[in-house]
Amino acid sequence: METINRIWIELESQKYQKLYTPLEEEIIIPNPFSQNEYILTHSFVHSNNNFIAKDLDGYIFHIKIFSCSSYEDLKLIHLNLKIIREHTESLNLVQIVDVFEYKERNSWIVICVLEMLDGLTIEQFRELVDELNLLDKLSKEFCISIFLKIIELIEESHNRGVLIGNLMPNTIYIYRDYEEEGFASYKIKVAVTTKEPSKSSKFLHLYYPENKKKQLKYKIWGAGISLYNLIGQKNLSEISYQEIEESANPDLPLRFKDNALISLLTKCLKGDISQSIFQDPFITSWKYLFENDQSLMQKIQVSEMPVLASGLSFELDLSKEKCTKRILELALENTSEVALYLKEKETICTFIKTSIHLCLSSYSNHLITPLLVILYRKIESKKLKKWLVKSGFYSLIQSPMIFLANINLLCNFSSKFLKKNTLTLLQIFADNGFLDMAFEVDSRGGGGELHDFLDSTLPYYGPNAINLIENAYNSAKTTTPLKALKLKAMQRLSEVPYHFRIEHCQVTLNFINKMISAKSKFHRAKGISIDLLDIIIDIFIETLVFHDQIQDHYNRGTCISHSKSEKLSFKAKNPILVTCCECQNVALCTVCRAVKHSGHSKSQMFLHYYQEITRCNCKDEHKDYELGGIRFILPKFSQNFAFKLQNDSIQESNIFEGDGETRITTENSISLAQQSANQDIHAYFEVKIYKAGSLEDITIGLEGTGISYCGNTGGIYLNALKVETGPRFGSYDTIGMGLTMTSKVFISYNGVVIYPLIDSEIKREIKPFVVAKGDKWKIEIKFDEWMLKSTGASMLRGEILMSSQEIIQKLNKRIKEVKKKEKNDCRELTDKFQFLREEIERTIR
Repeated sequence: METINRIWIELESQKYQKLYTPLEEEIIIPNPFSQNEYILTHSFVHSNNNFIAKDLDGYIFHIKIFSCSSYEDLKLIHLNLKIIREHTESLNLVQIVDVFEYKERNSWIVICVLEMLDGLTIEQFRELVDELNLLDKLSKEFCISIFLKIIELIEESHNRGVLIGNLMPNTIYIYRDYEEEGFASYKIKVAVTTKEPSKSSKFLHLYYPENKKKQLKYKIWGAGISLYNLIGQKNLSEISYQEIEESANPDLPLRFKDNALISLLTKCLKGDISQSIFQDPFITSWKYLFENDQSLMQKIQVSEMPVLASGLSFELDLSKEKCTKRILELALENTSEVALYLKEKETICTFIKTSIHLCLSSYSNHLITPLLVILYRKIESKKLKKWLVKSGFYSLIQSPMIFLANINLLCNFSSKFLKKNTLTLLQIFADNGFLDMAFEVDSRGGGGELHDFLDSTLPYYGPNAINLIENAYNSAKTTTPLKALKLKAMQRLSEVPYHFRIEHCQVTLNFINKMISAKSKFHRAKGISIDLLDIIIDIFIETLVFHDQIQDHYNRGTCISHSKSEKLSFKAKNPILVTCCECQNVALCTVCRAVKHSGHSKSQMFLHYYQEITRCNCKDEHKDYELGGIRFILPKFSQNFAFKLQNDSIQESNIFEGDGETRITTENSISLAQQSANQDIHAYFEVKIYKAGSLEDITIGLEGTGISYCGNTGGIYLNALKVETGPRFGSYDTIGMGLTMTSKVFISYNGVVIYPLIDSEIKREIKPFVVAKGDKWKIEIKFDEWMLKSTGASMLRGEILMSSQEIIQKLNKRIKEVKKKEKNDCRELTDKFQFLREEIERTIR
C-alpha cells in the first residue's frame, strides 16, 4: 500500500508539468445564455478538445469542446446530459457544471464545463507512470481494485438505465480520498458528456465498430481497455482493433502472469459476455478479497482458485494471508485441483511462506495438515525442496505446532522430502521430541505408514543412527523370529552412510559383536545365518577396508568404478553422486563429472542421501583428474586458534550455536601456523554441522581466496560470482575446505574430496570463515582429527584395531558353526571373509 501511495504523490507533483500546456494566449468563452465566462488557460497535452479554464471568480474547471452535426443529435446530447446530471451523485460521476453551444454553419459546437478533479484519467495515469519509469512498481491489486470499481459503476448505471457512452481510459478519473484508508481511498469518477467518442481520441481505433455497438458490451469493452491500460506492457496506441477481435485469446503482453486476469480481460475485450458479468465468480471473489469481512472468503470455491492464486502475488500481507488460508481450507477436499494452480515459482513460494506463517500462529494451527496434503502432491520437485527450506519450513518442523499434524501424513511427506536430500529434517525430528513420540505411537500399533517411515529412516540419523538401530532391535516384539530381527538390524546398519560408521566405528563394532556373540538376546547361539554373516562381513569390508581405499582414490582424482581393484570397483559405494540430465540421468562420481561431463554442469543434480543409487555408472574410459602433482598430505597446526565473531568478541571454544545471523573467523591466519611447511597443501579446516538451523543456510569459505560455499544451494562462489556447484549440505554433514600451494581451493564432503578444484585469487592472509543464518544452528570448526585423511593414512588403529581383530576371530568361529550346521561349504562367504582378513593384516603390516 505504501508503494502506490508514494507513486500517487509523485504523479501529483508532476502532472501539471507533464500533462498540461499553457496556451500562448488565453481565450475567453462566454455562455450566451447566462452571465458566465470561462477563460481557457491550458490545453491537455494529448488532446485537442480538452482544456483547463477558470471563471471570473478564479475557480478552476475542465472544459470539453466537441461538435454536433445535427439538431436531433444536439437534443439527444442535452437529454442524455440531463439524465447524467440527475444521477451524478448516485453514480459518482464527474459533475457537469455548465453546458452551452454555439451554432457554426450547419453544425453546433458544444461546450461542456466539468468540475476539475484533483486526480488523473487512467490515460494520464499510465502516461505519467511510463514517463517516470514507475510501471514495475504499480501493484496488481491496485489495478484490480480500479477495475472492480469500473465494473461496479457499469452495473449500477445499467440497473438505473443511464446511458454512459465513451467509457474509456481518457474519461475515467482516478482520485484519492484522504479520509479513507487502503485501496478504498482510491476512487473513480467518469466524465460523461456524450455517448460518442471524441474524434480526436487517441483510443478512437479501439472503439467498437458501429455495427457491433451494443450498449452493455460497449461499456464492458471500455472497462477491458481501461484494465489493459493498467496491467498491459504495450502502449494502447500500438494495439489494433483487429489484434483483439481476431485473437481466440487476446495475445496482449501483460505485466502479470495471472490466469484470472487473463480470463476477465478476454471476456471484456471479446465482448462475449452478457449481464452475467456482474455475477462473474472471479469478479465476485475479488470483491470478497478486498472486503474486511473474512467470512466472505468462505464463499470462494475451488473453481475460483485462479483468483486465490492471483491474490498470492498481491502487495498486502493481509491479502496473501486471506488467499492462503482459503486455499488450505479448500485443499482438504480438493487437493488435486488446488495443487494444479500452484505452479509458478513466485506463487508457490509465497503460498509456502505465508502458510508457514499462518501455521505458526496459534489461531491457525489446524492448517498444518492441509499444507502437508498440498506439499505431498508437489514435493517430487527438487526446486520445491529448496523453496521450502528458504521459506522457513524447518521453523515449522522445529515448533511444537508440528505435533498437531496428522502423523501418518507427516511421515509420508517426509519420506518424499528426504529423497536425494540433506538430513536436516531428521535431525530436527530427533532433537524436538518428534522421533521419541513417533516411536511411542509405533509401539502402541501406530500404523504401517509410521512404522515404515521409522524403519526406512533409521540409518540416516547421523550420530544417533547406530544406537537407534540397536534400540529398535532390542525393543522388537519377541514374537518376531530372532534370525529375522538380527538380519534386519544388520541390513539397516549396512545402509548407514560410510562416514557415520567411521565416525562412530567403535559403536558399530560393539553392535556387530553383540549380534554374533554366543549369548544372544533370546537363545544361546541362535539367530546366526549365512545371510547374517554375509551382510556383517560386507559391513566390515566397507567400513574397515573400502573407506580408506575410497578416500585414497578420491585424493588421487581416480573414480572407484574405474579402480584396478576389482572388489572395490564392483562393491564399493560412492559417498556422493551426481546425475547428468544430458546423459540420460546417468549417475556419476565427482571425478568423472569433472573429467568427462564438466560442460553439462547446468543439467546436473546431486543425489545426497536416502536414494537407491550407490555406484558411479560412467562407462567412458578416461584419465584421472589432473591434479598437477598435488598430494593430499594435510597440514598439522602448531597452535590453537581463537575465533572472532562479527561483534568483534573473541571465543576460545571451537563450538558455536545460536539464532540469527553470525559470522565467525579465526583471529589469526591459519596458513602461517603449520608445524612444518608442506609443498602441496597450504591450509585446511573442517566444519562439522550438528544442526543446520531453520534456513539450512551455512556458508563456508576462505578469506583471502575469494571462495565461498553455500549450504542451502550448493553454490560455490569466487568473489560473489558463482563458478561451480557442489552438493547441498545440512545437519550431520562435515564440510572441509583447503588451499593448495598452486592457489587451488578444494572442498571435502563427509571425508572425500569433491571435484573439480577451484582456481582462486589470493589477495591477503588466509583465514577460514563460517556464516550461519536462521535459528537453532550448531557447528564445530576443526583444525585436527578431520574426517578427510591424508593420502595413505588409515583409521585402523588403537582400540578399533583391537576390536576388529576380536570380532574377526568370532566371525571365523561362527562361519565354521554355520557351515557345519547347514552342511554347506559356503565358498562365496569364505572367500569374502578371507579377503577381509588379508586386507586388515596388510594394513597392520
